[in-house]
Formats: sequence, structure tokens, C-alpha cells
Amino acid sequence: MKDKKKIEDLSKTSLINRWLKNVPIIIVACGDTRQSSSRNDINYFILDVFITLEHLILAATDKGLGTCWIAGFDGKKVKEILKIPEHIQVVALTPLGYPAGKKVLLKI
Repeated sequence: MKDKKKIEDLSKTSLINRWLKNVPIIIVACGDTRQSSSRNDINYFILDVFITLEHLILAATDKGLGTCWIAGFDGKKVKEILKIPEHIQVVALTPLGYPAGKKVLLKI
């Protein structure tokens, strides 16, 4: 999603995500609860979304793009902002864009 107003609104769904207002794109990873099987108390749409998002993040990184897995958000607010139907569950968010620069968080 590239809509600047919606990106700004999404950045307000958690105090820790205010920085999202500056990203060019946010991918909202969702799963359809009606199209998923469950076994042993595991809803497999969640695993499917996790695997898909991880592949997307790896492919983006390979192309020099920056991403960041985000699970800290208010799902109800995200669904309201984006008008996502009730049976669709928001699993994670990831911004997508070119990194401003490389920063080393930890040197070993």
C-alpha cells in the first residue's frame, strides 16, 4: 500500500510504530480464516502468511530493499483503517523501501 494518509494512520496503531509514517510502502500480510485448516490448536493460515512474508523479506533484501517484520500493532485499528473484512486476519506488517544507510547495531 502506497497511500500516504493510510500509512500515516497505520503508524498510529502502536506507539512504537510512529516511525512508519516515513516509509514509502507498507505491506499488510493477512490470512483468510475461512480458507484455512486447523490441527492441534494451530491455525495454518498464520503459518502460511509467516512463510510467505519471510520469503518476501528475503527476496526484497536480495534486491537491496529494506524491510522489517512488525507484529506490534492494533489489529482492529489496522482492519478499520484498511476496511479489511471480519474473516481476514492481519498477521504482520512490513515496510518496504531503500535503506537510508547501513547502520551496525552490534559488532562481534
